Amino acid sequence: MTRKVYQQAEDKAREREIAQRVADAWHCEAVEFPALSPIDWYMKRENKLVGLIEIKTHRNRIAEYRTVLLDVLKTMHLMYAALAFNVKAVFVVQFTDGLYYVDVARLCGLPTAVRGRTDRGDRFDVHPCIEIPRDRFTEIATTGETL
Repeated sequence: MTRKVYQQAEDKAREREIAQRVADAWHCEAVEFPALSPIDWYMKRENKLVGLIEIKTHRNRIAEYRTVLLDVLKTMHLMYAALAFNVKAVFVVQFTDGLYYVDVARLCGLPTAVRGRTDRGDRFDVHPCIEIPRDRFTEIATTGETL
C-alpha cells in the first residue's frame, strides 16, 4: 500500500531553510536525501560525511512541550547509520522561539508510546514514538559546536 505524502511545498521549503541554518551554524554543507528516504538530510564537510539530520517544525514555543516525539523507525535508521558510518545523528526541531537539537545517541532508554495524529484518518499516522524530554534539547545558536 502506498501512503499519501502530506508534506507540502512550503513545508519542504521551510525544511531546506532550517537545514541551511544548521549547516551555517555547524560549518558544513546540508545535502538532502531523495524523497521518502528514511533519513532526511546529511551533512558534509570537505566531501566527507559528518552528520545525519532529521528535521521537524513545531508551531509553539519549546516550553509548551513536556516531551517531543520522534518516530521509532526514524530513530532506528538514524542510530544505525550513525553507528555504521561513525558520525553524529541529530534530531533538529524548529520551535517558534528557537532552533534546537538533540544527539540521537542520547535517546537510548527513553520511554516510548504509541502516539500520533488522528485528524487525517490515516491509520499510519499513529505509531510508536520516543518521548524526548525537552530538557534534552540544546539551542543551536548557543552551542558553538560543529558536527
